[in-house]
Amino acid sequence: MGPLDIDISEIKNAQESAKIKENNNKNNDSKENNLTINLGAMKPRRGTAIGGSGATVRYPNAAEIQGDTDYVSIDFYKYDPPFGKGYKQKGSTGKGNNEGGTSGQYNTYNASVGDNLAKTKDTRYKSIILFMPEDVQAQYGANWGAAGFGMGQQAIARMIGMEDGPKRAWGNTWEMVRAGLKNSGYELTKDIMNLASGGNLTNNQLMGGVSGTIVNPNVELMYEAPELRGFNLNFKMMARSKGEAQSIKLICQQLKKAMLPNWGGQTKLPGMNAGSGSLITIPNIVKVAFMKGNGLNKYVSQFKPCAITNVNVNYTPDGSYSTYEDGSPVATALTVQFKELKLVFSEEVNLNHNEASY
Repeated sequence: MGPLDIDISEIKNAQESAKIKENNNKNNDSKENNLTINLGAMKPRRGTAIGGSGATVRYPNAAEIQGDTDYVSIDFYKYDPPFGKGYKQKGSTGKGNNEGGTSGQYNTYNASVGDNLAKTKDTRYKSIILFMPEDVQAQYGANWGAAGFGMGQQAIARMIGMEDGPKRAWGNTWEMVRAGLKNSGYELTKDIMNLASGGNLTNNQLMGGVSGTIVNPNVELMYEAPELRGFNLNFKMMARSKGEAQSIKLICQQLKKAMLPNWGGQTKLPGMNAGSGSLITIPNIVKVAFMKGNGLNKYVSQFKPCAITNVNVNYTPDGSYSTYEDGSPVATALTVQFKELKLVFSEEVNLNHNEASY
């Protein structure tokens, strides 16, 4: 066969190899996509809608709310312990508020704030409907920390994390030995000098003064953990009628009551009095939803169920105490601090602009 002749079998083999490689790449891509698609992440739940069932208290009372009105809905729920049985419940089932395909661990983590939560709504409280406050924010945080890796630590880390790590680590062995001996020598000298003179000389100071070099800290910024989100809602309410004054008072009283623990609690031991005072019951939690009409506002970040961490009621927001004839304040400023019960993960932030998201 001459130099210009072509072997047909070689061409077929090359084509088959290319097809196999392409199929493998497609399979890998589909697996990666399924990791996101199959994690049917929790979605924000709608709050109490206008005209919905259940008693509500709202401010302002007389304001006409249309289908395109923006407002805040606050609903009250009994706390469902993430690892055990709550108030008159059978415990968390691990069926989070999601659409099939989620991993068991993800379901279990969100079980106490998922579909179970809808079964434990506290009927002692009326759902609160308030106007949108002036300062609405959603803050996301992540903890990153600086970590210094010595040459030996770097070599071991590369050996663990790279395919050719052992080969590279062996190639740098002599360099690491030299640096280690030099550092040990300076460390010993520094200790002797400090012991003899009572000083506090550091190793890097001694090395810098003698050789003009110091130990390379090899600092890397490493991810440590996400942060639970917290947010504040600030309202200034002015009563324009006796009914509105009563609504303002009820709104403040409900939020104060919900953040406080209950005296006594259930126990698994028979014969113990639940009201003996040896136990207290964890306070209620709330679901805060930013609504537009009868649905969630898809342009505002939503929140998972929250704990109320602080309630501040100011009866003199304008700097002077003023009341009506019956003693109700003319103006009341209400500040409520919330903290989410669960972390928000990347899969739970929806990039679809037609749906609400965390």
